[in-house]
Order: sequence, then structure tokens, then C-alpha cells
Amino acid sequence: MNHLLLRAGIFVAAILCTNASSSTGKIGQNGPLPKFPLMGVTSDPFIEFSPMVVGVVCRDGVLLFAVHSIFSKDNAELPLLRDSIGEESCTDNSENRSNNTRVAAFQKDLPRRYRGPFRIHPVDSSCASAMVCSGWRTDCQNLINHIRSIDRREQLEFGHHIGTAPEYGSFLASQASLLMAKFCVSESRRPLSCLGLLASGSCLGLWVVDATGAYRVRAHALGQGSDRMNEILRKVDWTQRDSNGVKDELLRLLYSDSVHDSDDENSSSEIKIPEGSCIEMAVIEKPTRKAPNTMKRLFASL
Repeated sequence: MNHLLLRAGIFVAAILCTNASSSTGKIGQNGPLPKFPLMGVTSDPFIEFSPMVVGVVCRDGVLLFAVHSIFSKDNAELPLLRDSIGEESCTDNSENRSNNTRVAAFQKDLPRRYRGPFRIHPVDSSCASAMVCSGWRTDCQNLINHIRSIDRREQLEFGHHIGTAPEYGSFLASQASLLMAKFCVSESRRPLSCLGLLASGSCLGLWVVDATGAYRVRAHALGQGSDRMNEILRKVDWTQRDSNGVKDELLRLLYSDSVHDSDDENSSSEIKIPEGSCIEMAVIEKPTRKAPNTMKRLFASL
């Protein structure tokens, strides 16, 4: 009787193994076929057409760039923000008033002084870490707010100086990636249409953050024109240069290699930045006792 049961068990196990191998052993053209189709294969249009952001690890800090585009010519007469001078210029019927002069009278989406809205944000109370995102703006701000809430919780539990720990930047980057991954599988929340670059001055680190993980890099660009910019960034070891020299070099690259909208509209392989755009820059330096707040914000115009 025991021998019969043993043989029956072996026979059933053999059938199960055969069925499992037949169901999982299907080979496609590029290897085994997955059980579920891959998600996120197509690029997100909010990220693809977002103004470019760049992060570079330098010798004395981490440099973050964010492009702020001006309004296009089609909607130049309908800015989001308008001052009294701009409204008066719209009522002027003189032929000498061109579109460029009317746009110059308006308040741009990014002002050239310290008044926002900004794309580069400190994410911890010590200003040793900062983040810039590419994608849908409301999702970018939502992600940054969640990272700030995580930082406040860590500050309450471990103290104010936790932000200057060498591994704190990696921790925030992994927490940001975990949050984005949770949104992808949530039944009540949609995935975030954004990607992030998180910079830490405590360890001079830079991470690309998405729903699949947090990846440490030396230099990277996201958004419109990022393919061409990444080709340029990967050819240079920026860690051997100081932030001032890198800043000037990147501004030169953006100005010389850019194909403006007025020049060519079909050049998708080049860095495409609208003429007259504003560049927001921030340097996240290594924190010291004399300078605990180590984020410096700068501006430039193309």
C-alpha cells in the first residue's frame, strides 16, 4: 500500500513539473516570454517635453541646473502673470510694438531675481540635500513635499544633525523611489509623471530617482534635449573641476549647442531651448561648521 501511494505521489509530481515547465518554458524571439506585459515602456510625455534639468557632481559640490522656458510666440499675449506695464503695452496699436517688446514687459514665469517659482528645492532642514524634478509640475512638487515630510520625521527621531550624515542622501533617494513605486501599484493613487535628481552635499552624491530605484550617477540630464546633453556629460570627468568652472562650461554648452525654436523646429536630436530662457542654478556644497546651510541659488539667461 505504501509503495502504491509513493508511486502515485511521484506520478502526480511529474505531471505538475511537466505542466510548470510547459507554461514557463515558452521562448520568444528575445528570450522567455514574461507572464505580464512590461509597464512603462513608452516614455511619459510630461517628462519627455519638460524643460531640461541637469545634475553634475563637481570637486567642491553638486551643481544643479533647471531650464525655465519663456512663453511661445502663439500665446505670448496671454502670460500667466501680468503687470501694469504689460497690460498697457497690449492696448498700444503702434506698428513699432513687436511681440518681443510686449513679452519683455510681462513678468516671466521665472523671474530673474529671488522670487520663484523655483524648480530646485532643498529637501532637508540643513539644506545639505536638494532635488530638481522633470515632469508634470504638480507631481514634482508632490514628490518633493513627501521627501520633506520624511526628513521632518527623521529629524524628530534622530536629531537635527542627521541631515549632514554621509549616507543621508542615499536614504532620501531610496525613500523617494519607494514612494514612487507605491504609487505605481496603488489602487487609489495614480503613478507620478515625473523623475528626479537628488543631490547631497554631505557625500557629494547625485541620484536619478524613479519608480524602479535610485541610481547614483556623476552627471545626468532629464527632460527635453537630455539625450544630446547626456552624450556630452559622459565624455568629461566633472569631479576634477570646481563648480564655478563647470557652471561656465555648461552655460556655454547650452548656448552654443542649442537649436532655438526660431532657428529649426525639426531638430529633435539637439538640445532645444527656447531663445530667452532663464537658467536656474544651485550649488550644494559640503556642509561645514561655519556654513551649515550650503545651498546657493544662481540665475542666468540665454
